[in-house]
Amino acid sequence: MKGEGVLFSSVTLEMKKNKKEKITVKKSSSEFYNILIHGIITVILCAVLVCGAFVALPTKQYTISVGDISSETIKATHDISIEDVAATLKAKQDARDKVPFVYSLDESIATNVVAELNTMLSGIDSIRSAAKSHFNEWVAERKLEDPDNALIYDMYTISDKIGDPIVFNNYFWDTVLSGVNNRFSQAEAKDLIVVSSIYIEELRSGLTRIVTDTMSQSITQEDLYPTKESVTQKINKLVLPSDLKIIAIDTCNDIITYNIIFDAEATEANKLVAENAVEPVMITYKKGQNICEEGQPVTQMQYDIIKDLGLLKETGINFSYYLGISLMVVSICVVHFIALTFFNAKAISSIKNQILVALIVLISSMAYVLTLKLSMYFITSFLCAMLISLTVDNRTAFTASMTVSAITGIYADCNFSVFIASLLGTVICITCLKRTTQRRVVIVSGLAGGLGTTVMLMVLQYYQTAAISQWHLILLYVLLGAFSSCMLSIGLLPILENAFRIITPIRMLELSNPNQAVLKRMLLEAPGTYYHSMVVGNMAEIAANAVGANGLLARIGALYHDVGKLMRPYMFKENQNDDVNPHDDIPPETSAKIITSHVKDGLHIAKKYKVSELAYDFILEHHGTTTASFFYHKAVESYGFENVNIEDYKYSGRIPSSPESAIVMMADTCEAAVRAQKKADPNAIRELINKLIDAKINDRQLDDCKLTLSQIKVIKETFFTVLSGSLHQRIEYPDMKKIDSEFGNKAVEAVTATKEAQTNM
Repeated sequence: MKGEGVLFSSVTLEMKKNKKEKITVKKSSSEFYNILIHGIITVILCAVLVCGAFVALPTKQYTISVGDISSETIKATHDISIEDVAATLKAKQDARDKVPFVYSLDESIATNVVAELNTMLSGIDSIRSAAKSHFNEWVAERKLEDPDNALIYDMYTISDKIGDPIVFNNYFWDTVLSGVNNRFSQAEAKDLIVVSSIYIEELRSGLTRIVTDTMSQSITQEDLYPTKESVTQKINKLVLPSDLKIIAIDTCNDIITYNIIFDAEATEANKLVAENAVEPVMITYKKGQNICEEGQPVTQMQYDIIKDLGLLKETGINFSYYLGISLMVVSICVVHFIALTFFNAKAISSIKNQILVALIVLISSMAYVLTLKLSMYFITSFLCAMLISLTVDNRTAFTASMTVSAITGIYADCNFSVFIASLLGTVICITCLKRTTQRRVVIVSGLAGGLGTTVMLMVLQYYQTAAISQWHLILLYVLLGAFSSCMLSIGLLPILENAFRIITPIRMLELSNPNQAVLKRMLLEAPGTYYHSMVVGNMAEIAANAVGANGLLARIGALYHDVGKLMRPYMFKENQNDDVNPHDDIPPETSAKIITSHVKDGLHIAKKYKVSELAYDFILEHHGTTTASFFYHKAVESYGFENVNIEDYKYSGRIPSSPESAIVMMADTCEAAVRAQKKADPNAIRELINKLIDAKINDRQLDDCKLTLSQIKVIKETFFTVLSGSLHQRIEYPDMKKIDSEFGNKAVEAVTATKEAQTNM
């Protein structure tokens, strides 16, 4: 058995899981369908708004050429700037001329100079080595030829024979000097040959250090002579023979050169940078400014401006102009679609709402197109703000108002000030309309929005021009637009309410009017039910407001929840004035059928009297799926438990689907039960309220109403406050006839004496 129980629980959980998944898939499919329909509606709206932009921003085209005499004054249709090519070229050339030449350090020059120095030093070594070898060969030859004087030849030094043309003949010098590219003269070569190796090493190290240090510095052409002078001074400080210093100075003067050279590429690059940095010299024409006067020849510059404005017939339709307008409108519609889809779920919760919002946006935008010829300040975006705020909600109204304000700014020739001012005005308007129930508030909110728009327009005008001009015209047209929007809103509101079957707060207030036909009939035919509905309405409104629900909606639902009792008012206890109860003479199953049928009868009567669909949920849900317990128990007592089907005694409605409907259900039950109490004891009332509402919770009648336990606790306390106050004790007045019979003339005499005393005073 235990295993069977576990298996049953597992199967039950699996069934619940599958059901939940099916519900999720169904919900996702519904949301996708709503978004798809919303996208189609937005595309249609966008197409109409684009057409409206073409109507609001037309362009007239001309047939004209350079040199023609203009037959009329042509004005700029919008702000435009055109480049003065000649002035721009001159400015660029001036910028190039101001760029200084660029000089750069050529490191290869220093390398070459050092290399040349090393070559020179290597040449010195080569000359000295060649001279030494040649001298040694000569000595060896002489010793072979004259052995007897070999010792004498050994005593000769190279310095002794360097000037001997026989030993160092011209052939030797030509060969040696050509080997070093004739860098040195014969005399310099002789000095280098006979000098001590110590001096050669000093020359080598000194020149290498001086040349390397010198060439590591930046040397311009202007700095070359002072640099060579500095090198000469440094060489003179070396410990060298004067002849060797002269050779060193001459060599350095020959090889040292400037290493800062003119950089043609860098100079040209800088000139190009300077040239490109020059802004084109523009000639600007403001919207409405005359381009060419009537009767004046058209210049090339004027022709180019007219062409750029798309005002030439020869260029055909200015597709770029219309494409730009279209893209702006499309962008706004895309933002409108995204905002409503992801941030305003209520706006796309039904196709009805989607069409309603799109229609109001369209009406408001087209109204501005019609009034644009009067003035761009004849703003009609207030119409959108007011209608959507009243028919949908404030968040959707704000989103749609942003769309209409942006479209208005485009229709006003892309006027940013009109857009910002219109947006501010609609925000003020929506704020003033929050949960209004009076039509006069519509006018007040519209005028408040108009004043806000006017102030913003003046502020923006002062910011842009440091002056405020034509403020009286701005005020006039904005207020006219606001007032016209108010009148249109009041006129269109009933039409939209009927066409889309929506209930606004204003309409709800009208539904609560006792002069409604069905309510008047209830007062006359079922006064007990009428009084009960009024009390339930008050309880529901106070409780709904206490938990953040719609109190007015709850009160309307309560007023109409029992209209079904009009079908047989005498069958309900509150309408029975005597002690005769018809149910005493009929079977309990028949009584239960009569009592529970008032739900179905209520829908029939509501439709007959064209009561708003808003009341249908309350009629269907105020008893939920509960049981007519009195008659069920009576049937059980009469027929036996096993012979009674409880389903025959249940109401055929559905459990409450909204907080307001659930509150009406609880208020209906509590008011009827407390009213039936013979003794109005506060503790008993509180206990009864708790018991009745807890029973609804346990019966799962409140599962779909989205009320929390903490909110239900507040509702209980609210009901207790209202009901305990309505069932208060009153003083029992004495019977005046009894007083007269007991006290007789004494009372009359006392009254007469009192009157005489007052007269004498």
